[in-house]
Amino acid sequence: MEENFLEMITQDALTERIGKQLEKNPQYNAAIAEEARIYELLSSGLNEEQKNMLKEYFEVSCSRESIIENFVYKQGMKDLFSFLRSLSPEGESQLPRISGEHATK
Repeated sequence: MEENFLEMITQDALTERIGKQLEKNPQYNAAIAEEARIYELLSSGLNEEQKNMLKEYFEVSCSRESIIENFVYKQGMKDLFSFLRSLSPEGESQLPRISGEHATK
């Protein structure tokens, strides 16, 4: 149940709020433009089969990066929750844990 809750609250943050902030970031926008420029240069000299392979490579690579981003964000949320829990007067033992490695039975 706790993992499902974490999934629900982080999904919105990852897709909507962070995306809006990234759109405002000049470094991110410059990186996107450079990525598109290099992709066009690469693909202009390729035949259709090679273009499809290149496109598939980038799709898989982006999917992997998305998994990493999601994992890192969730881990940060878990770490923050753990930190806040450690600051409570009762200490960590009195509050529920989210991380699977610390889950109580």
